[in-house]
Amino acid sequence: MNDATYATFSRAIHERHFGKRTPVEVSIEVTRRCPLECLHCYNNLPMNDAAARSQELTLEEHCKLLDELVAAGCLWICYTGGEIFGRKDFLDIYTEAKKRGFLVTLFTNVCHRNHFVRSYARNLRSSDAGPRLVRPLHEGDSTAARARASSEAEDRADERESARSV
Repeated sequence: MNDATYATFSRAIHERHFGKRTPVEVSIEVTRRCPLECLHCYNNLPMNDAAARSQELTLEEHCKLLDELVAAGCLWICYTGGEIFGRKDFLDIYTEAKKRGFLVTLFTNVCHRNHFVRSYARNLRSSDAGPRLVRPLHEGDSTAARARASSEAEDRADERESARSV
C-alpha cells in the first residue's frame, strides 16, 4: 500500500482534472436560514422563515443532485448555509453524501445543534469516515453566545424528553 499525504492525494486529483470541466469540488448552500444575525452575512434569514424553507431542495432533490455529481466526477462537497443544522433532515443529506463516497466538509456555526446531532457525530468520529470538529468561526461572539445558550436549553429539553420516553 502506498501511503500518501492528503496534500499529495489532493494535488494529484486536481492535476489530473486541470483544464477539464470536471466539478471536482462543489459548495452547496442547503439553507439561507440561520439563528445568528451577523451583519456581514447574506444568509441570515430567520429559522422559522417559511418562504425560505419552501425554496430549499428536498432530500430527494439532494439525492438526485448527489447522483449527478458522482456521474460528473465530483469528489469533495462543502455543505454550508445559513446554518446547515437548521434543517431537520441535514443528517440524512450528509449520510447520503457519505454513502456515495464524497469527502465532506461542513461549515457550521454549531449554534443549532441538539443531542441527536452530537450523538450522530460521536458515532461517526469512532469510524474512519467521521467528521473532524473545527473551532466555530463565531466563537466568543456575543450573538453566538446567545444562540449557544438557546441551543443548550433545547438540548436540555431534548434530554428530558428522551428520559421520559425511556
